[in-house]
Amino acid sequence: MNQTLREIVLAALKQGQFDGLYSNDDCGCTTKDFMPCGNPDPARTPGVFGPCDPVTCQADGKCDWHLVPRKE
Repeated sequence: MNQTLREIVLAALKQGQFDGLYSNDDCGCTTKDFMPCGNPDPARTPGVFGPCDPVTCQADGKCDWHLVPRKE
């Protein structure tokens, strides 16, 4: 079976119980809206849903969540 890079990464995220990909630049995508731009960014890493931090939020703290690194 030939899988696309998108399908492989999405399956790995789901298997690892991640919610999507995040980056320190406050950009990311969830597994439900995965790679909406169509291009994988190698700087993104697996993340989970976390609370909005109003100090660093680009939407002035008006978010329900952010993608953040999972604390081990």
